[in-house]
Amino acid sequence: MPSPPAGTEKQAVAFDYALRLSDGIASSDPLWQARLAQLQFGNLSQRDALRACELLNASYCPVSELATGRFFVTFYNPASRLSWHSARLPVTGRYYRVLDEAGAPVTSQTIPVNNGTLRVPERNLSIAVNELAFFVASIPPLGYAVYSVEPCNSTDPGASVFTPILPTTNAGRSASEISVGLAFYIGMRGNSSGEQFRPSGAYVFRPTTDRPQTLSARIQAQVIGPVVNETHFNYNDWAYLVTRQYPGASSNYLEAESTVGPLPLDDGVGREVVAVYSADGLSASSGEFLVDSNGRQLMRARRDPSRPEAAQFRPANAIVSVADAARQLTVLTDRAAAASSRPAEGQLSVMLHRVTLDDDGFGVGEALRERGSDGRGLVVKTSHWYFLAEPAASADRYRLLASQRHRSP
Repeated sequence: MPSPPAGTEKQAVAFDYALRLSDGIASSDPLWQARLAQLQFGNLSQRDALRACELLNASYCPVSELATGRFFVTFYNPASRLSWHSARLPVTGRYYRVLDEAGAPVTSQTIPVNNGTLRVPERNLSIAVNELAFFVASIPPLGYAVYSVEPCNSTDPGASVFTPILPTTNAGRSASEISVGLAFYIGMRGNSSGEQFRPSGAYVFRPTTDRPQTLSARIQAQVIGPVVNETHFNYNDWAYLVTRQYPGASSNYLEAESTVGPLPLDDGVGREVVAVYSADGLSASSGEFLVDSNGRQLMRARRDPSRPEAAQFRPANAIVSVADAARQLTVLTDRAAAASSRPAEGQLSVMLHRVTLDDDGFGVGEALRERGSDGRGLVVKTSHWYFLAEPAASADRYRLLASQRHRSP
Protein backbone atom coordinates (compact mmCIF):
# COMPACT_ATOMS: atom_id res chain seq x y z
CA MET A 1 0.00 0.00 0.00
CA PRO A 2 2.31 2.82 -1.13
CA SER A 3 1.21 6.34 -0.32
CA PRO A 4 -0.68 7.80 -3.28
CA PRO A 5 0.64 10.85 -5.13
CA ALA A 6 -1.16 14.16 -4.70
CA GLY A 7 -3.45 15.14 -7.55
CA THR A 8 -6.82 14.51 -9.13
CA GLU A 9 -7.58 12.44 -12.23
CA LYS A 10 -10.02 9.90 -13.60
CA GLN A 11 -10.01 6.52 -11.89
CA ALA A 12 -8.59 4.83 -15.01
CA VAL A 13 -5.64 7.24 -14.97
CA ALA A 14 -5.04 6.56 -11.27
CA PHE A 15 -5.00 2.82 -11.93
CA ASP A 16 -2.55 3.29 -14.81
CA TYR A 17 -0.28 5.48 -12.67
CA ALA A 18 -0.27 2.88 -9.88
CA LEU A 19 0.58 0.18 -12.43
CA ARG A 20 3.51 2.20 -13.77
CA LEU A 21 4.83 2.83 -10.26
CA SER A 22 4.51 -0.86 -9.45
CA ASP A 23 6.33 -1.86 -12.64
CA GLY A 24 9.09 0.62 -11.88
CA ILE A 25 9.58 -0.71 -8.37
CA ALA A 26 9.60 -4.31 -9.60
CA SER A 27 12.18 -3.55 -12.29
CA SER A 28 14.54 -2.13 -9.66
CA ASP A 29 14.44 -5.27 -7.48
CA PRO A 30 17.34 -7.07 -9.24
CA LEU A 31 19.55 -4.00 -8.75
CA TRP A 32 19.20 -3.68 -4.99
CA GLN A 33 19.17 -7.47 -4.55
CA ALA A 34 22.51 -7.79 -6.34
CA ARG A 35 24.11 -4.90 -4.48
CA LEU A 36 22.89 -6.03 -1.06
CA ALA A 37 23.94 -9.63 -1.71
CA GLN A 38 27.41 -8.42 -2.64
CA LEU A 39 27.66 -6.32 0.53
CA GLN A 40 26.24 -8.93 2.88
CA PHE A 41 27.53 -12.20 1.46
CA GLY A 42 30.41 -11.15 -0.78
CA ASN A 43 28.86 -12.77 -3.86
CA LEU A 44 25.67 -12.75 -5.93
CA SER A 45 24.59 -16.32 -5.25
CA GLN A 46 22.26 -15.25 -2.44
CA ARG A 47 20.52 -12.38 -4.21
CA ASP A 48 17.39 -14.39 -5.03
CA ALA A 49 16.95 -15.09 -1.31
CA LEU A 50 16.44 -11.38 -0.61
CA ARG A 51 12.84 -10.21 -0.71
CA ALA A 52 11.21 -6.84 -0.06
CA CYS A 53 8.12 -6.54 2.13
CA GLU A 54 6.19 -3.93 0.14
CA LEU A 55 2.90 -4.19 2.03
CA LEU A 56 4.11 -3.85 5.60
CA ASN A 57 1.72 -0.95 6.23
CA ALA A 58 -1.07 -3.42 5.46
CA SER A 59 0.60 -5.97 7.78
CA TYR A 60 1.42 -8.39 4.98
CA CYS A 61 4.83 -9.92 4.34
CA PRO A 62 5.06 -13.49 2.97
CA VAL A 63 8.66 -13.90 4.20
CA SER A 64 7.91 -13.33 7.88
CA GLU A 65 4.51 -15.02 7.75
CA LEU A 66 5.64 -18.25 6.08
CA ALA A 67 8.94 -18.62 7.92
CA THR A 68 9.10 -21.79 10.03
CA GLY A 69 12.61 -21.17 11.33
CA ARG A 70 15.13 -18.37 11.62
CA PHE A 71 15.02 -15.57 9.07
CA PHE A 72 16.98 -12.34 8.71
CA VAL A 73 15.64 -8.81 8.33
CA THR A 74 17.77 -6.14 6.66
CA PHE A 75 17.01 -2.49 7.42
CA TYR A 76 18.49 -0.07 4.87
CA ASN A 77 18.95 3.56 5.85
CA PRO A 78 18.54 5.92 2.83
CA ALA A 79 19.48 9.01 4.88
CA SER A 80 22.95 10.51 5.21
CA ARG A 81 22.86 10.37 9.00
CA LEU A 82 22.50 7.72 11.69
CA SER A 83 18.92 6.43 11.89
CA TRP A 84 16.63 4.24 14.00
CA HIS A 85 13.45 2.36 13.26
CA SER A 86 10.41 1.00 15.11
CA ALA A 87 10.00 -2.32 13.30
CA ARG A 88 6.72 -4.18 12.99
CA LEU A 89 6.51 -7.54 11.17
CA PRO A 90 3.40 -9.67 10.51
CA VAL A 91 3.83 -13.16 11.98
CA THR A 92 1.76 -16.24 12.70
CA GLY A 93 3.13 -17.16 16.13
CA ARG A 94 3.18 -15.52 19.54
CA TYR A 95 6.78 -15.92 20.66
CA TYR A 96 9.96 -14.99 18.81
CA ARG A 97 13.56 -14.24 19.68
CA VAL A 98 15.11 -11.20 18.02
CA LEU A 99 18.90 -10.77 17.91
CA ASP A 100 20.88 -7.74 16.75
CA GLU A 101 24.02 -7.82 14.60
CA ALA A 102 26.17 -8.60 17.63
CA GLY A 103 23.96 -11.54 18.57
CA ALA A 104 22.53 -9.74 21.58
CA PRO A 105 18.82 -10.26 22.35
CA VAL A 106 16.51 -7.37 21.52
CA THR A 107 13.40 -6.63 23.56
CA SER A 108 10.38 -7.54 21.44
CA GLN A 109 6.61 -7.70 21.73
CA THR A 110 3.87 -9.49 19.77
CA ILE A 111 0.48 -7.85 19.33
CA PRO A 112 -2.63 -9.23 17.60
CA VAL A 113 -3.41 -7.69 14.21
CA ASN A 114 -6.11 -5.14 15.03
CA ASN A 115 -9.59 -5.09 13.52
CA GLY A 116 -8.86 -1.99 11.48
CA THR A 117 -5.93 -3.62 9.69
CA LEU A 118 -7.94 -6.81 9.16
CA ARG A 119 -10.34 -4.76 6.99
CA VAL A 120 -7.64 -3.82 4.47
CA PRO A 121 -8.40 -5.83 1.31
CA GLU A 122 -4.78 -5.70 0.05
CA ARG A 123 -3.82 -8.18 2.78
CA ASN A 124 -6.37 -10.80 1.67
CA LEU A 125 -3.57 -13.35 1.17
CA SER A 126 -2.07 -12.77 4.60
CA ILE A 127 -2.15 -15.51 7.23
CA ALA A 128 -0.61 -13.35 9.97
CA VAL A 129 -2.58 -13.05 13.19
CA ASN A 130 0.05 -11.11 15.16
CA GLU A 131 2.64 -8.39 14.64
CA LEU A 132 6.17 -8.57 16.06
CA ALA A 133 7.36 -5.16 17.28
CA PHE A 134 10.94 -4.27 18.22
CA PHE A 135 13.26 -1.28 18.10
CA VAL A 136 16.24 -1.04 15.74
CA ALA A 137 18.47 1.35 17.64
CA SER A 138 21.18 2.23 15.12
CA ILE A 139 21.42 2.02 11.33
CA PRO A 140 24.51 3.67 9.76
CA PRO A 141 24.13 6.43 7.15
CA LEU A 142 23.45 4.99 3.69
CA GLY A 143 24.07 1.61 5.28
CA TYR A 144 22.13 -1.26 6.76
CA ALA A 145 21.57 -3.36 9.87
CA VAL A 146 20.68 -7.05 9.87
CA TYR A 147 18.60 -8.57 12.66
CA SER A 148 17.69 -12.24 13.04
CA VAL A 149 14.26 -13.47 14.06
CA GLU A 150 13.32 -17.03 15.01
CA PRO A 151 10.25 -18.68 16.59
CA CYS A 152 10.73 -19.85 20.16
CA ASN A 153 8.87 -20.95 23.29
CA SER A 154 7.47 -18.47 25.77
CA THR A 155 9.93 -19.70 28.41
CA ASP A 156 13.04 -19.35 26.24
CA PRO A 157 15.53 -16.57 27.15
CA GLY A 158 14.88 -13.44 25.09
CA ALA A 159 11.38 -14.53 24.02
CA SER A 160 9.01 -11.77 22.95
CA VAL A 161 6.22 -10.69 25.26
CA PHE A 162 2.73 -11.42 23.96
CA THR A 163 0.39 -8.51 24.75
CA PRO A 164 -3.28 -9.03 23.84
CA ILE A 165 -5.64 -6.19 22.94
CA LEU A 166 -7.75 -5.87 26.10
CA PRO A 167 -11.03 -3.94 26.33
CA THR A 168 -10.94 -1.01 28.71
CA THR A 169 -13.19 1.82 29.84
CA ASN A 170 -10.26 4.13 30.48
CA ALA A 171 -8.60 4.43 27.09
CA GLY A 172 -9.00 8.15 26.70
CA ARG A 173 -6.45 10.92 27.03
CA SER A 174 -2.82 9.95 27.43
CA ALA A 175 -0.22 11.47 29.70
CA SER A 176 0.98 13.52 26.73
CA GLU A 177 -2.06 15.81 27.10
CA ILE A 178 -2.88 15.30 23.43
CA SER A 179 -6.08 13.61 22.31
CA VAL A 180 -6.89 12.33 18.83
CA GLY A 181 -10.29 11.59 17.35
CA LEU A 182 -12.06 11.10 14.04
CA ALA A 183 -14.81 13.25 12.56
CA PHE A 184 -16.44 13.71 9.16
CA TYR A 185 -18.04 16.36 7.00
CA ILE A 186 -21.07 15.63 4.83
CA GLY A 187 -20.39 16.68 1.25
CA MET A 188 -22.78 18.97 -0.61
CA ARG A 189 -24.93 17.35 -3.30
CA GLY A 190 -25.63 19.13 -6.60
CA ASN A 191 -25.57 18.99 -10.40
CA SER A 192 -23.11 21.85 -11.14
CA SER A 193 -25.71 23.73 -13.17
CA GLY A 194 -24.69 26.88 -11.26
CA GLU A 195 -22.30 27.88 -8.48
CA GLN A 196 -25.08 27.54 -5.92
CA PHE A 197 -25.54 23.92 -7.06
CA ARG A 198 -21.83 23.05 -7.03
CA PRO A 199 -21.35 19.73 -5.19
CA SER A 200 -18.38 18.48 -3.26
CA GLY A 201 -16.29 16.49 -5.70
CA ALA A 202 -12.85 15.47 -6.91
CA TYR A 203 -11.61 19.06 -7.09
CA VAL A 204 -14.05 20.82 -4.78
CA PHE A 205 -14.33 20.35 -1.02
CA ARG A 206 -17.71 21.80 -0.13
CA PRO A 207 -19.14 20.50 3.14
CA THR A 208 -22.73 21.19 4.17
CA THR A 209 -21.70 22.57 7.60
CA ASP A 210 -18.81 24.51 9.11
CA ARG A 211 -18.17 21.89 11.78
CA PRO A 212 -17.59 18.16 11.28
CA GLN A 213 -19.59 15.47 13.04
CA THR A 214 -17.50 13.85 15.75
CA LEU A 215 -17.41 10.06 15.83
CA SER A 216 -17.79 8.29 19.18
CA ALA A 217 -15.88 5.08 19.79
CA ARG A 218 -18.07 2.01 20.34
CA ILE A 219 -15.21 -0.04 21.74
CA GLN A 220 -12.02 1.09 23.43
CA ALA A 221 -9.08 -1.19 24.14
CA GLN A 222 -5.44 -1.00 25.04
CA VAL A 223 -2.12 -2.79 24.73
CA ILE A 224 0.64 -2.35 27.32
CA GLY A 225 4.07 -3.78 26.61
CA PRO A 226 7.84 -3.23 26.76
CA VAL A 227 8.14 -1.92 23.19
CA VAL A 228 4.95 0.05 22.63
CA ASN A 229 1.75 1.03 24.43
CA GLU A 230 -1.37 1.32 22.30
CA THR A 231 -4.89 2.66 22.67
CA HIS A 232 -7.51 1.35 20.22
CA PHE A 233 -10.73 3.09 19.19
CA ASN A 234 -13.24 1.13 17.12
CA TYR A 235 -15.81 3.68 15.94
CA ASN A 236 -17.90 1.67 13.50
CA ASP A 237 -17.54 -0.65 10.52
CA TRP A 238 -15.49 1.91 8.58
CA ALA A 239 -13.39 3.84 11.11
CA TYR A 240 -10.65 2.51 13.41
CA LEU A 241 -7.92 4.43 15.22
CA VAL A 242 -4.81 3.31 17.12
CA THR A 243 -2.58 5.70 19.07
CA ARG A 244 0.90 4.52 20.03
CA GLN A 245 3.49 5.66 22.54
CA TYR A 246 7.06 4.36 22.30
CA PRO A 247 9.76 4.39 24.97
CA GLY A 248 13.43 5.05 24.34
CA ALA A 249 14.92 7.05 21.48
CA SER A 250 11.61 7.41 19.67
CA SER A 251 9.69 8.62 22.73
CA ASN A 252 9.75 12.23 21.52
CA TYR A 253 6.69 11.59 19.36
CA LEU A 254 3.41 9.68 19.39
CA GLU A 255 1.78 7.89 16.48
CA ALA A 256 -1.83 7.84 15.31
CA GLU A 257 -2.71 5.11 12.80
CA SER A 258 -6.17 5.35 11.27
CA THR A 259 -7.96 2.89 9.00
CA VAL A 260 -10.94 4.44 7.22
CA GLY A 261 -13.23 2.79 4.70
CA PRO A 262 -15.05 1.52 2.84
CA LEU A 263 -17.23 4.59 3.48
CA PRO A 264 -20.98 3.83 3.34
CA LEU A 265 -22.95 5.00 0.32
CA ASP A 266 -26.37 3.42 0.86
CA ASP A 267 -27.71 6.51 2.68
CA GLY A 268 -26.98 8.81 -0.27
CA VAL A 269 -24.42 10.85 1.71
CA GLY A 270 -20.83 11.59 0.75
CA ARG A 271 -18.41 11.69 3.69
CA GLU A 272 -15.08 13.48 4.07
CA VAL A 273 -13.19 12.18 7.10
CA VAL A 274 -10.63 14.08 9.18
CA ALA A 275 -8.40 13.30 12.14
CA VAL A 276 -8.72 15.96 14.87
CA TYR A 277 -5.82 16.66 17.27
CA SER A 278 -6.37 18.57 20.50
CA ALA A 279 -3.98 19.62 23.27
CA ASP A 280 -5.14 20.48 26.78
CA GLY A 281 -5.03 24.21 27.41
CA LEU A 282 -3.61 25.19 24.00
CA SER A 283 -5.19 28.58 23.35
CA ALA A 284 -4.11 29.72 19.90
CA SER A 285 -6.66 32.51 19.52
CA SER A 286 -5.11 34.29 16.52
CA GLY A 287 -6.50 31.80 14.01
CA GLU A 288 -2.98 31.30 12.68
CA PHE A 289 -1.37 27.94 11.94
CA LEU A 290 1.63 26.65 9.98
CA VAL A 291 1.90 24.31 6.98
CA ASP A 292 4.99 23.28 5.05
CA SER A 293 5.94 24.28 1.52
CA ASN A 294 6.86 20.94 -0.06
CA GLY A 295 8.84 20.03 3.05
CA ARG A 296 11.28 22.94 2.63
CA GLN A 297 9.89 25.66 4.88
CA LEU A 298 6.85 26.49 7.00
CA MET A 299 4.32 29.06 5.84
CA ARG A 300 1.85 30.93 7.99
CA ALA A 301 -1.83 30.41 7.25
CA ARG A 302 -4.79 32.12 8.88
CA ARG A 303 -8.38 31.07 9.26
CA ASP A 304 -10.86 33.60 7.89
CA PRO A 305 -14.28 33.41 9.58
CA SER A 306 -15.86 35.32 6.70
CA ARG A 307 -15.07 32.54 4.24
CA PRO A 308 -16.63 29.05 3.97
CA GLU A 309 -15.22 26.01 5.73
CA ALA A 310 -13.37 24.73 2.67
CA ALA A 311 -11.30 27.93 2.52
CA GLN A 312 -9.94 27.26 6.01
CA PHE A 313 -7.95 24.24 4.78
CA ARG A 314 -4.46 24.36 3.26
CA PRO A 315 -2.31 21.72 1.54
CA ALA A 316 0.21 20.13 3.92
CA ASN A 317 2.82 17.88 2.35
CA ALA A 318 4.64 16.93 5.54
CA ILE A 319 3.86 19.17 8.54
CA VAL A 320 1.00 21.14 10.08
CA SER A 321 1.36 22.97 13.38
CA VAL A 322 -0.43 25.39 15.71
CA ALA A 323 0.96 27.22 18.74
CA ASP A 324 0.29 29.68 21.53
CA ALA A 325 2.93 31.53 23.56
CA ALA A 326 3.84 28.48 25.64
CA ARG A 327 3.32 25.33 23.55
CA GLN A 328 3.21 24.10 19.97
CA LEU A 329 1.23 21.13 18.65
CA THR A 330 2.77 19.56 15.53
CA VAL A 331 1.51 16.75 13.27
CA LEU A 332 3.72 15.07 10.65
CA THR A 333 1.77 13.44 7.84
CA ASP A 334 2.78 10.43 5.76
CA ARG A 335 1.43 11.93 2.52
CA ALA A 336 0.09 15.20 1.12
CA ALA A 337 -3.22 16.12 2.78
CA ALA A 338 -5.55 19.05 3.42
CA ALA A 339 -5.08 20.47 6.92
CA SER A 340 -6.45 23.27 9.07
CA SER A 341 -6.62 24.65 12.58
CA ARG A 342 -10.21 23.46 12.94
CA PRO A 343 -12.83 22.87 14.25
CA ALA A 344 -11.85 24.93 17.34
CA GLU A 345 -8.99 27.18 18.44
CA GLY A 346 -5.82 25.24 19.14
CA GLN A 347 -6.98 22.12 17.29
CA LEU A 348 -5.62 20.61 14.08
CA SER A 349 -7.59 18.71 11.45
CA VAL A 350 -6.01 16.55 8.74
CA MET A 351 -8.05 15.05 5.90
CA LEU A 352 -7.90 11.24 5.73
CA HIS A 353 -10.46 10.04 3.19
CA ARG A 354 -13.14 11.45 0.88
CA VAL A 355 -16.04 9.92 -1.02
CA THR A 356 -18.43 12.12 -3.00
CA LEU A 357 -21.51 11.18 -4.98
CA ASP A 358 -21.57 13.87 -7.70
CA ASP A 359 -19.19 15.24 -10.31
CA ASP A 360 -18.15 18.79 -9.42
CA GLY A 361 -18.01 19.88 -13.08
CA PHE A 362 -14.34 20.82 -13.17
CA GLY A 363 -13.14 18.34 -15.77
CA VAL A 364 -12.79 14.93 -14.17
CA GLY A 365 -16.23 13.88 -15.34
CA GLU A 366 -16.91 11.48 -12.48
CA ALA A 367 -17.55 11.54 -8.76
CA LEU A 368 -14.75 10.84 -6.29
CA ARG A 369 -15.89 7.31 -5.56
CA GLU A 370 -12.94 4.93 -5.65
CA ARG A 371 -13.88 1.25 -5.57
CA GLY A 372 -10.70 -0.12 -4.01
CA SER A 373 -8.94 -3.37 -4.89
CA ASP A 374 -11.95 -5.54 -4.01
CA GLY A 375 -14.65 -3.32 -5.51
CA ARG A 376 -16.33 -2.60 -2.15
CA GLY A 377 -14.78 0.83 -1.73
CA LEU A 378 -11.35 2.25 -0.94
CA VAL A 379 -9.81 1.59 2.48
CA VAL A 380 -7.23 4.22 3.48
CA LYS A 381 -4.62 3.46 6.12
CA THR A 382 -2.80 6.55 7.40
CA SER A 383 -0.04 7.10 9.95
CA HIS A 384 0.67 10.47 11.60
CA TRP A 385 3.40 11.36 14.09
CA TYR A 386 2.60 14.15 16.54
CA PHE A 387 4.01 15.88 19.60
CA LEU A 388 3.59 18.85 21.93
CA ALA A 389 6.58 21.00 22.89
CA GLU A 390 7.68 24.54 23.65
CA PRO A 391 7.74 26.64 20.46
CA ALA A 392 11.47 27.28 20.76
CA ALA A 393 12.20 23.55 20.83
CA SER A 394 9.65 22.43 18.23
CA ALA A 395 11.59 23.36 15.09
CA ASP A 396 14.58 21.14 15.83
CA ARG A 397 12.33 18.28 16.78
CA TYR A 398 10.06 18.36 13.74
CA ARG A 399 13.01 18.73 11.34
CA LEU A 400 14.65 15.60 12.70
CA LEU A 401 11.37 13.69 12.88
CA ALA A 402 10.34 14.77 9.37
CA SER A 403 13.65 13.52 8.00
CA GLN A 404 13.20 10.25 9.88
CA ARG A 405 9.58 9.97 8.75
CA HIS A 406 10.16 10.52 5.04
CA ARG A 407 13.52 8.74 4.81
CA SER A 408 12.44 5.84 6.91
CA PRO A 409 14.52 2.62 6.67
